[in-house]
Amino acid sequence: MLATVSLFLDNRRTKKTKRFPVKLLVVNERIPKMYQTVYDLTQREFDNLSASRVTDELQKIRDSFKIIKREAEQVIEKLIPFDINEFEKEYILNNPLFRQRKYLKKVIVEENPLDIEKFDYSEYNEVFPILLEEFEIGTIGYTYVDYIKSLIRTKQIGTAGSYQSSFKSLREFFGNPTFQKVTPEVLKRYELWMVEKGNKKTTVGIYTRPLRRIFNVANNKRIIRKEQCYPFGLEKYVIPEPKKRKKALFIDDIASIYYHKPDSEIEEKARDFWMFLYLGNGMNTKDMCKLKYGDISENYIYFEREKTKNTNKDNFLIEVYITDDMWNIINKWGNKDKSPDNYIFPILRPGMSALEIHLEKQNFTRFINGGMENVKKKLGIVRKTNSNMARSSFATALKRSGAPREYIKDAMGISLYKTIDHYFDNFEDAVKKEFAERLTAFKKEKISSESNVIAEAYK
Repeated sequence: MLATVSLFLDNRRTKKTKRFPVKLLVVNERIPKMYQTVYDLTQREFDNLSASRVTDELQKIRDSFKIIKREAEQVIEKLIPFDINEFEKEYILNNPLFRQRKYLKKVIVEENPLDIEKFDYSEYNEVFPILLEEFEIGTIGYTYVDYIKSLIRTKQIGTAGSYQSSFKSLREFFGNPTFQKVTPEVLKRYELWMVEKGNKKTTVGIYTRPLRRIFNVANNKRIIRKEQCYPFGLEKYVIPEPKKRKKALFIDDIASIYYHKPDSEIEEKARDFWMFLYLGNGMNTKDMCKLKYGDISENYIYFEREKTKNTNKDNFLIEVYITDDMWNIINKWGNKDKSPDNYIFPILRPGMSALEIHLEKQNFTRFINGGMENVKKKLGIVRKTNSNMARSSFATALKRSGAPREYIKDAMGISLYKTIDHYFDNFEDAVKKEFAERLTAFKKEKISSESNVIAEAYK
């Protein structure tokens, strides 16, 4: 026989507010167990819940009671045979509709399999000071820390850093509120506050997208109920989307970089590494760092994108044809030990931790960007020449050459067409002018026709 549930007013003791707690009663094999909800009502208010007409406030409470009873019954149906401890962990624990007893929180800490793994976060404390803080369940900070830890455990260090930056910015504006207090209006005020400080709306989007993910995580863990507490979406708060900007270098700029004669070895090395990123299907610096000689087969490099390797996104092998220029860069700057397990370039070392790899990748990116900034100034290039520009320049150069979007998508390891559009730049001014003039090509035809008439008249 399934356990039964009901809601009742526990009027055995009167609170100072003259109200009584509303509790969920679970009876299994004649053994009762009570769980206190977040609602306190007078006897009259509780009795009025069954009336045909109630106030708006009581109507909301009545709707919540229906949700509590329905969800509790659904959990019970899944627990066969029924176990009260499993019911508490599955439904009561972290449920914002119930007051959390301390012993329940202790149970989850003791039985959490993530704690059984005894993962050591001490190496990450300096880079992620948020790990040293303690937050109450139900606040956004609590779920931010929980999610950042999960990213660290799966070696997504860069993404974990993005979430820490998101929380840091949000906390500067409104502290560490509960999820219920983060309303659409609050987020709109946060966006206005950020813009008034000189930030672009693109930056606002960078910080609020992680927050949206945190809301979804909290919903999945039953810390909140999405239908009651979710500020994102149409007619709520809409996260600003990045506007398409000119990002790629002109082909003439790339040519000047290629033929540039550097003044120092550092500048030459940075230029060569940038060209390798560009020629290597626009790979990013982390992918380049982790390339091994075993990834080379004849004249091709095969690798998986590090960005999507540990996610649920579609991931597949990227195939890069090694041009003569790329071979020259490998032979000039690569490791002389070409064992299959050895890295192609001496950036990483075997046995490094995920955090060490992340920090070394950052240093490598800064090295390229610093060297290319010097190249840019010497060549008088207007646009940016950082490592990200190599990726968008690769995509745009292929697009302008007439390469099919399907080829570009596969070459860059991208699953969606809308994603590659993000990398495409506009065409050069000369191309725009040519197409604009085609709109009035009939003018040239008329002029040519009139000239022929005049020529005939003078014959």
